[in-house]
Amino acid sequence: MAALNQASRQLFWSDHIQAWQSSGLSQSAYCREHDLCSQKLSYWKRKFLSSPVLAPHATNSGFTRIKVDEQSAPDVAFELSLQFPDGTRLVSD
Repeated sequence: MAALNQASRQLFWSDHIQAWQSSGLSQSAYCREHDLCSQKLSYWKRKFLSSPVLAPHATNSGFTRIKVDEQSAPDVAFELSLQFPDGTRLVSD
């Protein structure tokens, strides 16, 4: 984790804070389950709550983050599509 830059650390902890909040687990149970330091989770939770710049993940925008690991299967093609309630469909190339 020491090699991660600041933006990567923010994303890492933001994702874990969101996952913890939706898990229904206590902070300490979530940290034990994911081999995380509970003090660091608390630190980043406070940091996100006190900073409007870091807080976008705290509000529900209706979007979700999708991470595609292209290194695990570089020659596999994939298609991502979204279909909206009105029937509009968005398809990736």
